[in-house]
Amino acid sequence: MAQKKRNHFVPKWLLRRFACPDSKDRDHIWLFHASGTPFRTHINNAGSGNYFYGDPGNGLEDILAKIDDRDSGVLATIERTADLSPLADAICRMVRLLSIRTRSLREKFTDTARDLFAMLEGSVDDPEAEPLIRAHMASIFDAEFEKAWDKQPALVRMLMPKDKARGLARVEMERMDLRAAMAQVFGMVRDRIPWDEAAERGHVNGLLKLLQQAESEPIPDGWRRLIWQVVRIPTRSLVLGDCAAFAVRGETPAILAGADAGKEPAGLCMPIAPDALLVGIVPGQRFPTESAAINHASVAHSFDSFFASEVTETTLSLMERLGASRGVLPPEEMRAIGKSAWRDLDKK
Repeated sequence: MAQKKRNHFVPKWLLRRFACPDSKDRDHIWLFHASGTPFRTHINNAGSGNYFYGDPGNGLEDILAKIDDRDSGVLATIERTADLSPLADAICRMVRLLSIRTRSLREKFTDTARDLFAMLEGSVDDPEAEPLIRAHMASIFDAEFEKAWDKQPALVRMLMPKDKARGLARVEMERMDLRAAMAQVFGMVRDRIPWDEAAERGHVNGLLKLLQQAESEPIPDGWRRLIWQVVRIPTRSLVLGDCAAFAVRGETPAILAGADAGKEPAGLCMPIAPDALLVGIVPGQRFPTESAAINHASVAHSFDSFFASEVTETTLSLMERLGASRGVLPPEEMRAIGKSAWRDLDKK
């Protein structure tokens, strides 16, 4: 198969369902972008990026092309079928893939990594952290001193007795302005980490591994419990976010990005047309299907763009919510990680 420069993280078969109603060939869509006013464009140019899936030689785009052919057929079948239970596995695989192949997820990984690093950096100021860090430094002092001593020129080692050098180094370590030293270390590390590149590599490698075993990978039991249906919206008012699918979880239903659903989602939703939602729910769980709630969630979990069949006051108002929900880990989880990081320094 020919190697393509432009890769779609929102597949064309899904974008086409939100095409402009007056588009003669059904291949134009309105693109709402955080950096400017909405504009109409061909679906070839929407929901895509150059080499989004990395080196064309890795085969990921070819695998996705085959899966997209299958999933577009699955969705066409869904709309003609009243009982979706026989299609449950195919629907689960389709929604799960759409929720993790997106640009939105990649950017969330980047943001979460940066936020977690910043939180770890800030946790040095926690009064409980300093003695833990000093204890760790003391525990590794001898080994680190030996490494540093072996690198000294022979003349230095001849003129300075090793035990005296060790004693002086230990005194300096104990006198160290720990916060200033750690701030300098964190600053050097932060500036050297290729955050975006690391997120891209991790995302591409994860997708490749997943898709290579896509048919054999078991569907989590929590996903198998979902009962699927197509919910019709009275007006053609739904939009498609670049996050594609999202989820509900918790006793008080909280709307999440689809990739945050985990193995036990209470519900999953994917807009499949301006007037239709594909919804999977756990028995007894109510999934919010009001168009305003769906659109707000879809746009908030998108990175910087969403798509619609037309421009209205409602769709224009959604632009303010773009990217409002960021990060893979909730803030409370990151705070817990930052607080426990120093306690775990000496754990093997």
